[in-house]
Amino acid sequence: MLDALQTWFSAHCDGNWEQEYGVTIGTVEDPGWELRVDVVGTPLAGSELLRERTVRTPEDWFEARCDGYTYYAVGGPQNLNEVLGSFVSFAERHTAPVEA
Repeated sequence: MLDALQTWFSAHCDGNWEQEYGVTIGTVEDPGWELRVDVVGTPLAGSELLRERTVRTPEDWFEARCDGYTYYAVGGPQNLNEVLGSFVSFAERHTAPVEA
C-alpha cells in the first residue's frame, strides 16, 4: 500500500501542487495512525466519501471520510495498512487505478 500511495503522490507532484498540498501520515493518541491527503488539484477533487467507521476491538478500528478537499483516515496501532489501503481504494474508485 505504501508503494501505491508513493506512486499517487509522485504522479501529482508537478512543481506546484506539492508546494501547497500533500500527504501527511501521523499518529493519534487513541493510539493509532492518521492519514491526510489533499485532493485539491487532483482528479479526486470534489469526490466525497461519507464517514465509514469500523470498530472490531478497542485496538482494531478504522474510520475514513473525504469532503472533496481532503481525504482523512484513522485507524488503530496495527491498522496502518488498512488506513493506506482505504485511500488507494478511494483513488481507484474515482480515477484510473493507482499502480505501485
